[in-house]
Amino acid sequence: MDQVPDDDEGKAARPSKIGDRQLEDRFRLASAASNDCLWEWDLSTGEIRRSEAMASQFGYLPDEIASNTSWWRDRIHPNDRARACDSIDKAIAQSSSSWTCEYRFRKSDGTYAQVCDRAYILRDETGHAVRMVGAVMDLTEIKTAYRALRESEERHRYTIEVTGQIAWSADADGFLMQFDDRWSALTGLQRFMHFDDWARVAHPDDLAFALERWTHSTNTGDPLEIELRLKLRDGAFRWFRCRAAPHKDALGRVERWYGTFEDIHQRKLDQLALRRLASFDDLTSLRNRHSFSCDLDAALVPGEGLALLVLDVDDFKSVNDLFGHNAGDFLLKSFAGRMLEAGIHLYRTGGDEFAAIVPEDGEDALSSAADGIHALLQRPFQLGETLLDCRASIGCAIFPAHGNTASELLKSADIALYAAKAAGRGQTKVFSSAMRSDLQKRNSMLEVARRALARGDISAYFQPKLSLGSGALVGFEALMRLRSERFGPQQPAIISAAFDHPELAIEIADRMLSDVIRVVKRWRRKRLNFGRIALNASPLEFREGNYADRLLTRLSAEGISPKDIEVEVTEMVFLGGHEDQILKSLRSLEEAGVTIALDDFGTGFASLSHLRQYPVNALKIDQSFVREITSDSRQQQITRAIINLSRTMGIQTVAEGIETLEQAELLGSFGCDIGQGFLFGRALSAADAEMLLRNTESAFRSTVLDELRAGSPLS
Repeated sequence: MDQVPDDDEGKAARPSKIGDRQLEDRFRLASAASNDCLWEWDLSTGEIRRSEAMASQFGYLPDEIASNTSWWRDRIHPNDRARACDSIDKAIAQSSSSWTCEYRFRKSDGTYAQVCDRAYILRDETGHAVRMVGAVMDLTEIKTAYRALRESEERHRYTIEVTGQIAWSADADGFLMQFDDRWSALTGLQRFMHFDDWARVAHPDDLAFALERWTHSTNTGDPLEIELRLKLRDGAFRWFRCRAAPHKDALGRVERWYGTFEDIHQRKLDQLALRRLASFDDLTSLRNRHSFSCDLDAALVPGEGLALLVLDVDDFKSVNDLFGHNAGDFLLKSFAGRMLEAGIHLYRTGGDEFAAIVPEDGEDALSSAADGIHALLQRPFQLGETLLDCRASIGCAIFPAHGNTASELLKSADIALYAAKAAGRGQTKVFSSAMRSDLQKRNSMLEVARRALARGDISAYFQPKLSLGSGALVGFEALMRLRSERFGPQQPAIISAAFDHPELAIEIADRMLSDVIRVVKRWRRKRLNFGRIALNASPLEFREGNYADRLLTRLSAEGISPKDIEVEVTEMVFLGGHEDQILKSLRSLEEAGVTIALDDFGTGFASLSHLRQYPVNALKIDQSFVREITSDSRQQQITRAIINLSRTMGIQTVAEGIETLEQAELLGSFGCDIGQGFLFGRALSAADAEMLLRNTESAFRSTVLDELRAGSPLS
């Protein structure tokens, strides 16, 4: 860098004066036309001429710029100086025709500019370097921009990698021009493909939607966003979100698409799980009440009919009480599974409540759907060694005849369901306007029952029972009455709906038991001989599963002998299913000394099988046989047959509804053991029954029938 050519070589290489002027003019013109800092170095003299841009570009005043090489060398960054000087010396020494070097050059304010210095080396005929002509280009802005761009690209690349996204770009026609290498690693496909070729990797259920969204975006220039499943190299499908934004020209035409694929598989699965949780019942996998409401609203289209079925699993509570909630869950799951297998799509709308939307209207469609459900429930469900019987009550309503809105239609179907329950187990009812008034009546009954329980207006009345052989008072049947200050004691018929209500029926039975226990304890203290007190047990009490235990525990706690109590059951108890449970309860009662009486005998079904299967101590001949026994020979034959059958089996007979002396004498002649009815007395309050006991203590030893013949009734 510091070498200086000898004088002879310098003179030989020095141009003429005209050449100098021409060169100077050209140098000046070139310098004015360019922002680069032009320079010329005369290697023979060491003089360097620099253009005015040196001042404008780097901030030096003209008189601050020296024409020697030392001024230039001193302003090179110390870390770059040796490299720059060595490179120019080598270029001169090695017969190079040009020289290029990038280095940092100090500006007048002390900062450094990143420059690119380029020059041509002029040599004489012998190849000796005599002159260099060059230009210094300030690359600071370019380098800064490049560095910013590179940092931006790195930041973008690392961001993409950290988020697990796969970057891609496509031309305006959808040909994928660039793709992250991970695309091929995931899918096993080539890096470049057309968007329409996604059929090879997109899930069949998602492909049509993806192509439709892509077509929309390419037609409108709108950003693209799609969620779809892509097939991976191993054949498994995984959820991705595809996003892309268009790059447009000045006229708004799309030139290129830039996008990413983001793996959202776990997030999507979580979303689907939450959506399923919101729309499906977790136990049965059926669609839930929310889904039912949405689907029913959507299905109610004016001019198009449909039918709605709502159903309850009969006696479901007793399954939970008897076998535990696991058994109840099993029953509901099995019930739903059997329906699904048969192609019946139900919604689970509550605990044991279900619904079905039938597209066709009309009672034929309803009957077909309901019959299909009942048919599937003919077979019990087996849980281990236990057979769980299952029936359903179904209420139906038709749109728009029974309701113009979802709420009206559902209310009509619910009313029909109440009617089906009232009609018996496993029934189907289609809504009618009469059912609405029946429901109002039923609700009124339930309200009367609730008020009576709250005020303590429910009490036990006692109807006497006499031996038709001896005429002795042998006991009472406890009958429920409602106290009314205005109308006096009221018959239980005014709240008959309450006896089908699970909670109210049990509460009324408990109130009756408490009243009977209170009266029996008082009569025992007074040493009154009252025989047995008969209690009526409803099917609902037995379906609770622990009736015998509850009754015997209560009697024991109150100091009442089981021999003082008789339990009357109707055949409806036996028809409610759970035969093993009922048999166990009846045997427990009988073994403890409680008498079991089968009420309303002859009016139900399969009575003889019940006598064979269950422990029965007494048969109560229904008053429908007694009413016409003196005038109808067929009634006499039937009644005599019942009495003879009972005697053969060692079972007592009790005739209900005896109103005349002739009826009593005829029944006595047939061998009937006990009579009950208005002839012997109506149901009495506890106080009146106690007075009867005091006045007829001898009735247990004398013939009451003789007194009746003499015209002196007991009450």
